[in-house]
Amino acid sequence: MIRTLIILLLIAGCEEPSIEGCTDENANNYNTKANIDDGSCVYTTMYVDINTNLTPSEITTEIQLAIDSATQVNKRLIIEKNTYIVNAVITIPSNADIDFGESTIMREIGTDEGDMFDMIVNSDIIQGNQNLNLKNLIIDGNVTIDADNKDPVTEDLRFSGLKLSNVSDSRLENITVINTINGEHSQQVNPAGGIFFTNNCVNINCYTLNAYNNNLSGIIIHESQKIRIYGSITSNNLGSGITSNNSDQCEFYNIISFDNGFQTFLHPDSMQHTVPPDTLPHNPFSNISINGENCIVNNVTTYNCTGSGLIIGHDNEESKADYTIVDNVESYYNGNDGITIRYSDYVELSNINLHHNRRNNLLIEYEASHTKINNAKLYGYYDTLGVTEGGYGIMIDGGYGHQINSTDVYDNFYHGIGILNVAGTLSVDVPAGDRIYVGPEVNIYNNGRADEFDDVNGGIQDHLSAGIFINHSHNVTIDCPYIYCSETDVNINSNTVKSQDYGIYVVDQGNGGNHVISATFNDLITFELDDIYLNNSINTFIDCGLKGWGSTTSTGCPDPCE
Repeated sequence: MIRTLIILLLIAGCEEPSIEGCTDENANNYNTKANIDDGSCVYTTMYVDINTNLTPSEITTEIQLAIDSATQVNKRLIIEKNTYIVNAVITIPSNADIDFGESTIMREIGTDEGDMFDMIVNSDIIQGNQNLNLKNLIIDGNVTIDADNKDPVTEDLRFSGLKLSNVSDSRLENITVINTINGEHSQQVNPAGGIFFTNNCVNINCYTLNAYNNNLSGIIIHESQKIRIYGSITSNNLGSGITSNNSDQCEFYNIISFDNGFQTFLHPDSMQHTVPPDTLPHNPFSNISINGENCIVNNVTTYNCTGSGLIIGHDNEESKADYTIVDNVESYYNGNDGITIRYSDYVELSNINLHHNRRNNLLIEYEASHTKINNAKLYGYYDTLGVTEGGYGIMIDGGYGHQINSTDVYDNFYHGIGILNVAGTLSVDVPAGDRIYVGPEVNIYNNGRADEFDDVNGGIQDHLSAGIFINHSHNVTIDCPYIYCSETDVNINSNTVKSQDYGIYVVDQGNGGNHVISATFNDLITFELDDIYLNNSINTFIDCGLKGWGSTTSTGCPDPCE
């Protein structure tokens, strides 16, 4: 009897004590020790699973009701992953926190004017909305570009996948928009973009923002500030991948953009060989277009668009991109330039790799000034899909004060560096910072590939090329770059033996000058023609004569570049 009592007491002592509390793991106050639910659970998250067998109208209503209900009680909304077909706009109020669970919201099929609507927008474009947090969503405009053949010039047919107007202090994460119709340039009537920031949006951080197969453009930032994109892929949009207008202090990090702008020029690895490579659209589009001051572009890969891989600035005050910083960019196989800089001052380029672009690898034009280039490689020409075309490694057309340092320029189609139409005076008082400057750590070699191909194959058989070509320009300082040509022409019909025929070729013809030229040439790797050629350049000073410095033919004068 005593033994039985002891056993019962031991069993009773081992029983788990009763602890009341919240036992739901999804609750905000979940108690891991509680084993009795006392009804005290507090939830900051609302879970919604909408029946996809409902009509599009009913699904639209259910989604809107869930968003409004969760936001009114300050709860985070999580929507079960599915494809939801909607037939009307969904509005997002201030303080909405929505995880769409990687769902797809798709517009109900239809291509008439009444069927087109902005799919997701913020609720108050007049007073504005704040503190939106949207994540894990695919927005499908459900317009098949080839089959529906709708023109974005028709204002009533435009619609955005995601349109934020007058939104501030918000966050987007893992948002993709596909298959919309929108207009990039004309935004006065029914403005739209695949993902569209407009009407003074400010301070929005975007993580993994993607856009594919939109007509025209993928992501548009219009008259907004401090839009930051950290990670983006844009491709196969018929306009630009990413474009901005009058939008200052925007930042673009870890961007990949390719095959935009009618997909005309195709990278050799691309399988979409649907359009002849020599067929240009009416308006070629860039992959990325930055039009706003004090922007940052960092870690970008851009290739295979009909325009330039990256454009900095356009031809009006609102689209200037002064003080923009561009770092770590590779841009190649684009229909125009690797990078184009227009109408913008004090742009800084560093660690750029521009190659095999169809017009120029880098073009600086239209009154741009004081561009700084450091640690760049500019090489190659467009040579794919039966097309052989190219231009300069760096073409400077107008402006002043540009600087080139620590850069390799080689294997370009025409000249290595072209300095054209730089206006100025012949005064000796021109500040050093306003002169075009090519520095001592610049290597320029083996350019002028155009004469390696017959005319019928895209070449210019009798083309004469130079490492640096100066034409009708003023106030250029060539400060000891290393210029040489080590390779011969492969075209046996060419009139010259080497590809790069001159070291420096100056043709001012009385309409330019005031240059200071010194350079380093390799006596063992001579040019086909002259190290330096001058044609009526006024007040131009050349250290140590026309044959180079340190050369045995330079009459023994000292080498200013040593």
